Formats: sequence, C-alpha cells, structure tokens
Amino acid sequence: MLGTGQINFNQNQSRPKNRQAPNVPTDDVMISQGHDEFQKEHIKESEKNLDKFEQLTQHIQPLLKIKSIFPYNFAPNEVIIDLYSISLVERELFGTTRRHTILISDISDIFIDLSVFFYACLTVRRKVAPQEETITIKNLSKRGAIEARKITQGLITLNKQGIDISQLNRDDLLEKVRELGNIK
Repeated sequence: MLGTGQINFNQNQSRPKNRQAPNVPTDDVMISQGHDEFQKEHIKESEKNLDKFEQLTQHIQPLLKIKSIFPYNFAPNEVIIDLYSISLVERELFGTTRRHTILISDISDIFIDLSVFFYACLTVRRKVAPQEETITIKNLSKRGAIEARKITQGLITLNKQGIDISQLNRDDLLEKVRELGNIK
C-alpha cells in the first residue's frame, strides 16, 4: 500500500512497444493506397483514350471519293473527304504520287471552276502562317466537284461551330452536311 505522495514504479506492467492511434494508416499502407489510386486513374484514362480511338477509326471511312476523268489524265488524281480531313492525291506517270492531307479546321476556302464541257477544277486554300497555300485538282466531273465542295463546306461550318458529329451515322451525316454546304 502506498502512502500519500508516494509513486509506485512497477516495472512488471507490460505496455505495447509501438503505440499508434487507432485507424491511422502506416506509411507503407498510404503508399500502397496512393499507388492503387494512380493505377485506377491510369486505367480509366487508357480506357477513355481507347474509346476515342475507336470512335475515330469508325469515322475514317471516306464520305466521298472522286477521281479525275481518264481521257484527260492517264494517272487519275483523287479527292478523298472524311470526317476530319480532305486528301488531294496527285498522280503522275511512272507511279509517282503526291498526297496533300488538309484538316478541315485548316481549310480557309474551297471553290470549284466549272467549264462549258463536262469537267471541273476543285481548289482548296489552306491557312498556313503567314500566307495561304492553294492546291488544285483538275479534270474532275462537274457532279463530283460540286458534291465535294458541298460536303467540305458543310464540314467546315460544323467545325467552326464546334459541333461534335462523331456520333451520327454516315447516311444522316452526309445528308446534314450536304444541306449545310448548300447554304453558302
């Protein structure tokens, strides 16, 4: 029994060696949780990028593909329009090819020159700082050149308005884009 003011120093009592507050994670646990969260975010971002890639590849199919008329060109030139770009393919004899691919967002103007006969020229102007670059494909059919201008003009209008058209099916998209291209 202890008297007043006396302190008992009992060395036999067992105390836990590492005292930690309950529910406080250790450094190893915190690092592991941070790593798991990073992996989850990385997987989510990878899946998101994969979805975007799949959407892009679904819409890479050409909306329009026209060739120049044979008697005037022995190696026919081509105009290929897809959702995001227009490709102008110039072919020469002996298999040489020059391909100009221009993003729809980079096109400043597209126009056609119609002749009295049955052929036309399609000219695309691309914004290149500090000046513009002009590319022309000659000897196209009138109908093909007019269709190419309508579709490209419609895509330019949609692009300038920031409208996402990647979810539309091809037929609906072509109809709407042609309507927009007719307005101007």
